[in-house]
Amino acid sequence: MNKQYNDPTLNGKIDINGFVFGNTKAEEKLEVIKNLGIAGVRRVSPATILRIINECKDDVGNFRINNDRRVGNNWNSTIEYLYVYKNRPILMLYVQGGNTDTSTSVGYDEFNSCNQYHGHCKLGGFTYDSDDIADVIRCILSEYVYYTDIEKAERKRAQKFETIAGWRVVNPVYNYFYEKWDCWHRMEYNTNLRNAYYAGKKAVEKYAKEHAEELYVKPVEELHTIYKQVFQKAANW
Repeated sequence: MNKQYNDPTLNGKIDINGFVFGNTKAEEKLEVIKNLGIAGVRRVSPATILRIINECKDDVGNFRINNDRRVGNNWNSTIEYLYVYKNRPILMLYVQGGNTDTSTSVGYDEFNSCNQYHGHCKLGGFTYDSDDIADVIRCILSEYVYYTDIEKAERKRAQKFETIAGWRVVNPVYNYFYEKWDCWHRMEYNTNLRNAYYAGKKAVEKYAKEHAEELYVKPVEELHTIYKQVFQKAANW
């Protein structure tokens, strides 16, 4: 039995292709997307999906759907991520079969143009009915809202923290004290030395989190100096 949706696009007041990129609050966007019926979903154009991918793609060009928000055919397949190939939006679908799994791709225009999508991969065939197809498209639209609005601030904080506390920044500090005390081999037998080292390391991580905003604008060389001082004070060296 088909799911029933109150389709807010049928009355002509909402163009979903523009609406998803507009200034409406994220919560309201998600509510409209959730209630978007199959007729409304069919209006989501390849150009809209292409723009979503281009705005949200990672370093290798993929727009990944959060693991907890992935949907599929409620049997053996889910949407994993999207990418662009020859200016066409492509969906990468995960497929489970027996004791193994695989991934296979399909163009968005092909996926959205049929009442049922019958996919094929090395594990055999799989099917998305019209409800499943609609759920996947709603999932893509919702993930865009999460990426560009709801999770944007947290992602920026994580990026800032990686800039000031990534291994390329803090490892030279830790290595400095390893070399200073020649403790690569001594830490295994010296509890005090080992405890001091981990106290210093923990202090650096804590300091970076608490002062992320002010540290973000400092050059790496200055970060090294600051972290060495924090490390030394905590380790009592």
